[in-house]
Amino acid sequence: MSQLVISPELIHKYIRGGCSPDERNAVEQWYHSLKERSGSAMEMELKHQLESKMWLLGRIRTNMKNSSTENRNRRMKVLLYCWLVCLVAVSLFLFWGLSKT
Repeated sequence: MSQLVISPELIHKYIRGGCSPDERNAVEQWYHSLKERSGSAMEMELKHQLESKMWLLGRIRTNMKNSSTENRNRRMKVLLYCWLVCLVAVSLFLFWGLSKT
């Protein structure tokens, strides 16, 4: 495997989840190497930005999962109520129709 250059575009691609397995491994190795060596102020700033973005991405994904679960539960409740209303309406219609005869 050739050495990949870790560019801001590659980091954005990693954060969005669009990396190939080789790219993902390269970014993760680069990230872990930042912990092992004390780099320049610019590298530390980039590391801080990456950590912040990864934390934010995790929070967004968690919120999206929670939101989609809540929306699904809400839709299921509405569907249940619709079925109950239809069942009551059909029952009343049948009861009313049979009681007239």
